[in-house]
Amino acid sequence: MSPSLRSIAAVALGLGFAACGSKSGLSLAFDAGGLPDASADAGVDVSAEDGGPNVEDAQAEDALPPIDANVLDVVKPNNCADAAITLVYLFSSDGKLLSFDPATLAIATIGTVACPTQLSPNSMAVDHLGVAYANFTTGEAGEIWKLSTATAKCTPTPYAPKFGFQRFGMGFLGDQDGGEALYITKSDGAGALARVALPSFEVEFKGDFSPPLSLCELTSRGDGQLFALCMKNNGATLAQVDPETAKVIGVDNLKVGNSTSAFAFAFWGGKFWIFTGNQGVGSTVTEYDPALKTETAVLTTKEVIVGAGVSTCAPVD
Repeated sequence: MSPSLRSIAAVALGLGFAACGSKSGLSLAFDAGGLPDASADAGVDVSAEDGGPNVEDAQAEDALPPIDANVLDVVKPNNCADAAITLVYLFSSDGKLLSFDPATLAIATIGTVACPTQLSPNSMAVDHLGVAYANFTTGEAGEIWKLSTATAKCTPTPYAPKFGFQRFGMGFLGDQDGGEALYITKSDGAGALARVALPSFEVEFKGDFSPPLSLCELTSRGDGQLFALCMKNNGATLAQVDPETAKVIGVDNLKVGNSTSAFAFAFWGGKFWIFTGNQGVGSTVTEYDPALKTETAVLTTKEVIVGAGVSTCAPVD
């Protein structure tokens, strides 16, 4: 649920990863370099002026209510572990798989991902059992690989792109019956939503986002609510989305991020955890509280985070 690159130009360095998420338009090369230490920095100023791609989209967003911060009572996925021990998993631009503990703000390296592919990492989601699914893409090619969140080991899947879903954000969503489903959102051009059936990996098109959104990543809340984080020229739109129709039912406009950012995000403990950065600079971790509508930069890391995922068993408050 997460991601955790959109419409930015690909940096050709060899093998690669892009976020839920990556989620940015950035296609970054897959490099086996080491992971610098993360360092806390609560003083980072998230001060980008909010903006949008065009006036019509901004007016459509203004007509929508804010996202609903109230958590619904639903059936949890089967076989959930203790929610308190769940972590957010991250993918960096140099191919590292990491874990992030929102309770302590600790980032730890799990290992280097070495999938036998020439495509670039672009996004990641994690199922309720802690298995990661990563989108790798370059040009017109797109793949999904399974990653062990214990060892970073890669396993291929039979995913074959349909409906233009080569590069996409992704996230798992809990079903009302206690199961879960993988959703993806097209990163290139106008945003659209699809569901990927597991284990067949067949793609079911759900629709274009209405009103339109682009440069999006996905995550979900443990109560079955789906959210898209979509970059704008300045700032971002956090949208609550109907998973069956792709209709946008609520939006919060954020100051964090822009259309050139690598980005990913995940929901944990009542907050959205947003990762934004650029190559050569690193990433900032921003905590967004949907009830208070506050954005707080809580951490910086030298790594560029391009994917994020979290179990649907994660705590919702």
